[in-house]
Amino acid sequence: MRIRDVLLGALVSYLIIQNVCVANASRVLQKSQFFANFLQSNNNGISNNGTKWAVLVAGSNGWGNYRHQADVCHAYQILKKSGMKDENIIMIYEQLYANDLNDILKKKHEANGYKSLVFYLEACESGSMFQGLLPSNINVYATTASNATEDSWAEYCPNFDAPQEYDTCLGDLYSISWLEDCDMNDVGSETLQQQYESVRKRTLEGTVFNGSSHVMQYGDMSFSGNVLSVYLGDNPSPPTTTTKSSSNVVPQRDAALKKLSDELAHREHVDYSINQIGKLLLGHHDHQNGFKNLRSSGQPLVDDWDCLKTLVKTYEKYCGSLSTYGLKYTGEIANACNAGITVDQFAAASIQTCS
Repeated sequence: MRIRDVLLGALVSYLIIQNVCVANASRVLQKSQFFANFLQSNNNGISNNGTKWAVLVAGSNGWGNYRHQADVCHAYQILKKSGMKDENIIMIYEQLYANDLNDILKKKHEANGYKSLVFYLEACESGSMFQGLLPSNINVYATTASNATEDSWAEYCPNFDAPQEYDTCLGDLYSISWLEDCDMNDVGSETLQQQYESVRKRTLEGTVFNGSSHVMQYGDMSFSGNVLSVYLGDNPSPPTTTTKSSSNVVPQRDAALKKLSDELAHREHVDYSINQIGKLLLGHHDHQNGFKNLRSSGQPLVDDWDCLKTLVKTYEKYCGSLSTYGLKYTGEIANACNAGITVDQFAAASIQTCS
């Protein structure tokens, strides 16, 4: 997910809101020149005046992932309502890997690139972006939609609170939980910890179709007692209530069915190819007990991040894009690296499976 080339003073309070596709967060977030610029930025000429910055990042695209864009736009409205200026709000699309993200945070801290930083992350297995990777001493506090091994969930979906004219979900459970919490409470008095407890409870209760996840905290807990307005803006507005819209417009079902047919065919291909590659590399029994094994709590999902990136690219070279759905298999690809599978071995299995 892109973070623009922003020079942050040493006394800057910094908020990052990151929404990615519903899939394994630890994998796919490809680094760009924007992040390279951000990483190389220094603070020359920047006054330490306590300026607040917000970076709103959407790491997915397409109508099927509309909810991520909607979450980011909702966050923008909250920031504006709280008095943050447009020139201090950056809205971008970017992707990166967990190790890249945490390396960037460490280097920006070493360069006094921020005073304190709050990170909201929405994704399946989003805890894997920080578990075992985010230090507790670099003034970064992060919350995630789920732990390192479970899905996060969409909300306001067709037939479940979304207006009838929409054939896609309009929000994500964790994201709307903290966003609507900001709408309904005084951000000048509610603390990060109080919000975390409220969001954790609502997200654990789940959606109307029984999806739930465990919201997690990572990093520096020492400033979880700070009120939200420290990061959201200096002029918090009075709390508001949200209302759900409704409509009698009928969606274009034929278009939806075509998209569904294409998506099902793609998922079948990804399921088959990943499983077949695993069988070729490890054998049927070992595949079931090897690639699918997850590491114990507190460990990063992979030791060699370059291996993970290379194997993902290798799969996509010979078998096609993983896409949003296939990203759930990056945990298994990570386990291939952990098992010592080489790039040549993985490539040969991919060619045999997908040619």
